Amino acid sequence: MNVSEELMAESLDEMIRRSTLRLEQEAVGVSNLREGGNHQISARAHLARGAAALEKLKVYRAKFH
Repeated sequence: MNVSEELMAESLDEMIRRSTLRLEQEAVGVSNLREGGNHQISARAHLARGAAALEKLKVYRAKFH
């Protein structure tokens, strides 16, 4: 892997780390909302979109060995 690929991989690793932490925090927030309420439903959808984006980021990161 060349230097630019190494830098990209390091940047992606940091984005993944931060995104994982953020999603964990959001999950705690969602669990504190009233069960079945509009805010919880919306927050769960937002959390699911974030999780899907994180998975795409992990797939992209896997291209940098």
